[in-house]
Amino acid sequence: MVRRIVLILLIVVACTYRPTQGLAWGPLVREGVEAIGRRLGSQAAKEGAELVAKRAGQLAARYGDDAARAIQKVGPDAIRLIEEAGPHGQQAVKLLMRFGDNAVWIIKRPQAMAIFVKYGDDVGEALVRHGEMVIPLVDDLGPKAARALGGLNGQNARRLVMLHRSGELTQMNRSEELIDVIIKYGDKAMDFIWRNKGALAATAVLAAFLADPEAFLNGARDLAAVAAENVVRPVAEIPARAADGIATGTNWTLVILGIACLVVAVWFLRRWLAVRAQIARNSA
Repeated sequence: MVRRIVLILLIVVACTYRPTQGLAWGPLVREGVEAIGRRLGSQAAKEGAELVAKRAGQLAARYGDDAARAIQKVGPDAIRLIEEAGPHGQQAVKLLMRFGDNAVWIIKRPQAMAIFVKYGDDVGEALVRHGEMVIPLVDDLGPKAARALGGLNGQNARRLVMLHRSGELTQMNRSEELIDVIIKYGDKAMDFIWRNKGALAATAVLAAFLADPEAFLNGARDLAAVAAENVVRPVAEIPARAADGIATGTNWTLVILGIACLVVAVWFLRRWLAVRAQIARNSA
């Protein structure tokens, strides 16, 4: 209750302050705010309630009512966070107003703040929901990765980060299309991709999955069957390719020489075995 009272007083003053006007607080209001500030041990106690309110008013004049709401939601510390954000003050206001205290770490972390400024609200939601671990993923793959993370639970978000960190996601060659599938089907898709990451490393299998992901996710099609098809088909085509080679340009000289060498080798082997057998009989 005490915290609410001091915040209400600060916001009232901030919203009514104008940079061209001085503050005309009554002594009772000033003393009340300062007393509450001392009790809280907050920034208001350190700098004086009047100075805090003046800074809040300047932010409200610069960024509008959203700044006042952000300060009301987070408290006096929001003033320093917005000021330290510098040219990204408006984005800091947006984060604090939407996510409150959960967004404080983003504003304090330059890399996180940079990708939020670059890509927008989806990134903010992904960062708040899953924390610092997703920064490299979003930094590399952009807003699509952020949208995918927005539909995943904590476990599947970690799985996606691990696939990216290990390089497996990149090795699949069509990572953006995989991300599109995750955006559309969420945890169901990520569960499937994680369980079948080995099979999906094969180009033909991945192509089949991306062509009709819903069929695989619903069990109508099986990745193992697709993989088997792509092993059997090339083997079945070998006789046809061999026949075609014979018809179009076999080097018969090499074939005859090879057969001759094989016959000679068999003859020498049989003679060697016969000699060994004769020696064994004589020894006995």
